[in-house]
Amino acid sequence: MRTICRIPISRIALLAWAFSAVAILPAAETGTSWALILAPSRYSELAAAPYHVEGATQLTDRLQKAGFAADHVVLLTIPSGRQSRPATAESFRKQLAAMVDRVGVNDVFLVAVSSYAVRLGDADYVCASDTSKAELARIGDAGQPRDRKTLISVQEIVEQMSLSASTKRCLLIDAAGSRAQVAKDAASRPGERPLQVPDHQWVMFNDGDRLTQPADGNAETSCFMQSVIDGLAVHADSNSDRQVTLFELSDYCQLSAEAQQLSVPIFHGKATANFPLAATSEDPNDARRLPAELRQRLSEELLSAARNALLVENRGAAALEALNRAAQYRPNPKVQGEIDRLTATAIALKADAPSLTAAWERANAQQRPLIVLLRFATDVQVPGEITVREVLPAGTLVKVTKFVNGEWLKVEGQFRPQFDLNRLNYTAAPLAEGFVRLSSLRGPAKASDNVLAPTLDKAYAGTQSRFPQSLSQTTGED
Repeated sequence: MRTICRIPISRIALLAWAFSAVAILPAAETGTSWALILAPSRYSELAAAPYHVEGATQLTDRLQKAGFAADHVVLLTIPSGRQSRPATAESFRKQLAAMVDRVGVNDVFLVAVSSYAVRLGDADYVCASDTSKAELARIGDAGQPRDRKTLISVQEIVEQMSLSASTKRCLLIDAAGSRAQVAKDAASRPGERPLQVPDHQWVMFNDGDRLTQPADGNAETSCFMQSVIDGLAVHADSNSDRQVTLFELSDYCQLSAEAQQLSVPIFHGKATANFPLAATSEDPNDARRLPAELRQRLSEELLSAARNALLVENRGAAALEALNRAAQYRPNPKVQGEIDRLTATAIALKADAPSLTAAWERANAQQRPLIVLLRFATDVQVPGEITVREVLPAGTLVKVTKFVNGEWLKVEGQFRPQFDLNRLNYTAAPLAEGFVRLSSLRGPAKASDNVLAPTLDKAYAGTQSRFPQSLSQTTGED
């Protein structure tokens, strides 16, 4: 159970948990998804904040791409007037009550507020389009506003959401800009009463003011809202299962803030079980626009996830997916070298023609070599005046440089590792250039064939283990 916290959540523990999440997230208990988003485009008496509505608009688009039905996402941005869904406090309360009545027990229920927020007495409030400065300035003897018609209590939102049947509730509050714009108008009194959050609910509260600085001409958003949008797109998917869970999104927002030296969002709640928030809707090929430090941290986290999949769960396919994503974040040479080494083991665990084909295509697209650990004994034809046939034993490493008709691999420099179980490292001796036939990899595994792969896993996991110089020269690694 996750409880009220203001400290970082362990990503190592989360990643170890994420790869076993199938048992916690039964597919049979999925429902539909609902979202209510408040983001005034203008305020009656407060300064306009274009980044509020820009972030909320992008979030709405992202949710719909992630599987939220268009008629299940309500965006309130219009200040007032004859619009049926203005961004006033009264309109928000009506829309929230209506959605509470419609949400089912297995439905995801998301409420997001991108607006100014202020602490009055012991409670936090968010502003609607019609919030007045006079209301911000008046508080009663108990430290609460005398008139709360145009101020919306965060506690009120939490309690209203808890009236729904859903056990998958999440409240996002992005209060960027509040310190500069509304704090000076608020007659705040210090208070220490924490937000009271019932079970099955999670609150992420951002009070940092940093805005993005997009280089592609896009409008500004808050860094927090941008991390939510990027996380839901694909980057929070730490276990590469093509969906983003509640804890994955929370963890990604925290990691993003730490990598950019921003204020970490405040997390409140007692989330008794994790649940998928949205399906990913993009490939991570847009990673170049992420800050360099964040990309490096993400590649390291995915590398840890892949190592867990290999060493703990023996899941080669899941590890390959995580390693492929890690490489797309353009990590430093040290991390990239480890990615290449673990990729060899992950491919060996699958050891079939389709997985090798996919791995070759990924490596070729990234213009980097593909190192393959042969899990099964494999025929080799060495070209020359006299064709020499040789059987490479299980555990042989080959560097793939050409793929021919989906049936042959051209390799440069095969290597026979010799393991020392005490030192957890190995040496290798290069052989001649040759061809490896994929059909040889389709046979059933034998007990003897499985011995070397776990040993190589241990060698990779050892902090001092390195490829020998001869292999480094052949693969182009540092």
